[in-house]
Amino acid sequence: MKKLIHILFLLFPVVAFAQWTWQNPLPQGNILNSVYFTDTIHGCAVGESGTIVKTADGGAIWTLQNSGTTLRLNSVAFLNSSTGYAVGDFGTIVKTTDGGNTWNIINSGTMQHLFSIFFVDSLTGYIASDGGKMLKTTNRGQSWTMISTGTIDSFTDVFFVNINVGFAVGDDWDEILKTTDGGNTWTEQSDDNDEAYWSIAFTDTNHGIIVGSEGRILKTADGGTTWTSPSSGTTNALRSVHFTNPTTGYAVGDGGTILKTTDSGSTWTVLSSGGYIGYCSIIFPDANTGYIAGTCGSLMKTTDAGATWTSMLSGSTDYFASVCFPKPGTGYAIGASGTILKTTNGGDDWMTVSTGIGKWFYSGCFTNELTGYIVGDSGMIFKTTDAGITWRALSSGTTNALNAVYFCDSTVGYAAGGGGTILKTTNGGTSWNTQSSGISGMLHSISFPDEDHGYASGDNGSILKTTNGGADWTILQNGTLQQFFSVCFTSVNTGYITTGDDSILKTQDGGTTWSKTGITPGYSLLSIKFIDSNTGFVFGVGGGMFKTTDGGTTWNQLSSGTTNALWSIAFTSADTGYVVGSCGTILKTTNGGGYPMGVPNLTTNPSPVNIYPNPAKDKCKVQCAMCNIKSIEIFNLTGEKVYGADFSSGTGNAVEVDFDLRAGIYFVKITEEKEISVQKLIVE
Repeated sequence: MKKLIHILFLLFPVVAFAQWTWQNPLPQGNILNSVYFTDTIHGCAVGESGTIVKTADGGAIWTLQNSGTTLRLNSVAFLNSSTGYAVGDFGTIVKTTDGGNTWNIINSGTMQHLFSIFFVDSLTGYIASDGGKMLKTTNRGQSWTMISTGTIDSFTDVFFVNINVGFAVGDDWDEILKTTDGGNTWTEQSDDNDEAYWSIAFTDTNHGIIVGSEGRILKTADGGTTWTSPSSGTTNALRSVHFTNPTTGYAVGDGGTILKTTDSGSTWTVLSSGGYIGYCSIIFPDANTGYIAGTCGSLMKTTDAGATWTSMLSGSTDYFASVCFPKPGTGYAIGASGTILKTTNGGDDWMTVSTGIGKWFYSGCFTNELTGYIVGDSGMIFKTTDAGITWRALSSGTTNALNAVYFCDSTVGYAAGGGGTILKTTNGGTSWNTQSSGISGMLHSISFPDEDHGYASGDNGSILKTTNGGADWTILQNGTLQQFFSVCFTSVNTGYITTGDDSILKTQDGGTTWSKTGITPGYSLLSIKFIDSNTGFVFGVGGGMFKTTDGGTTWNQLSSGTTNALWSIAFTSADTGYVVGSCGTILKTTNGGGYPMGVPNLTTNPSPVNIYPNPAKDKCKVQCAMCNIKSIEIFNLTGEKVYGADFSSGTGNAVEVDFDLRAGIYFVKITEEKEISVQKLIVE
């Protein structure tokens, strides 16, 4: 079983075509919510952004598969070696009939989030959903019927002991349900504990284990009538539990937690995983061979019943805060624990550069191919003059954390950070002088469009400006107390700042006045970068990425292919760029970041799915260039389906929809042969 990390960043998600490829870690770094193996060598794991990875050699090689969706996938299960299903957000179900090589979207008939899938036998399966709902199939998943459990709570896991007896648990307090008639009716089981439950497993009709928040483990020996709470030895949340036989079982969870029991769950031993990353799912295809999937794309394997675990993920999973390329092909990713990765072949390979320092670095820049600087905790400034082979500590004169470093040329540079710190060097870092910023708060970013004019941004709406190379700094008024993460000026007068919410500030008069541009709600914008006066990128939490080609007048959302936070970007040409972020994320684009969300990477087909008119009264047309619409469904804000039409043979790329709906906001779910789009419809 599994437990997803449930964070919604977009209210109205749409399918996109990722134009960024993973370079680190490999095969990818998105959260993997669920893993399933049909035998010891064939397996799949699914997760954020529609991620599916597959192995056919016991995990030695994992390959990314096209799921047909960028919506989160929460659970995966196979009926046999060929046929499997993965389920996810907004009613997403994808199916494979060739062992995971190809996946096709199938119609679920719901917009509810689907969290867990379980097959009792080759015909009968169940899907746990939110809103107290559950889906059931009795024909190998060809069709699914919605059944009610009598509650409105969300279910995180479902487990059936046989065709009649099953259990479901939820992330709401004290939620355990049992059925003895194949899901037709459900009764609540109480354990008198206020905990969230993530996963459940039974070895027979009487003996079962539930795991949940704060290391909670529940055990029953009478089919759920009563529950005891054995000690787990950890306070970390436990996300998944799996038994290999009636006595031997495993549980995994946050902080790299792996537990094992050999007495049916009465006592548990903490196993060493050698990691700290959160684990979401565990499965053992035989008594000795087991697999774990989790955050940052983590994949672990044991062949000795859990005594030792080996990572199947290559590359670093450290947090990267900065990326810079002094020349095309040669670049550096700077991050946590003193980690620096370097590439000399355009990112095909990244090697670790040792600094000998185990503290955090937040920013880096190079003035030429050989000379570079990195700054970080406790006022650290390091310099290399041999392309990163060795690094020498420089005296900064401060112990405040330094969040940004910027060099105007080979000798003149600036650093900014905590306590309103601004430092300047005029001799290539040999000495640094403190400049008076006039503030005491944190500064996050600094930008100089020329040697005299500079800007810095930080907490509490701080925007600073200098017109004399930092000799004096003026506090600019902007009418907000927002946290400003990043500042970028394309000229002396034109500049941009990202805020802690979902907006961008722009000035065209050197900071005297600022205008606000909104982005898709739900994204904290962490960094902004312009590669010329018109073309810029902004990105941040949840993998949010936006691009402008008209100097910030309009911004189009791009598909980054990840929900990891993105912190820094570097372009070596108009087409080739790199972005780094949490979980060791390093992504590369070779087409300028790709097309806006919903637009295929086809020059002959530049149009997204379109609904018009919108707002509408009693009809609308759904159009999708160069695609074949299979079904259209409309859902209200509570998730109830209020319209549905299936087109088994496809109906081309345009469908007229007649409806009789009350005025309000609705979701329209368009299912194509390989993709799903979910868009908003306003009915007047």
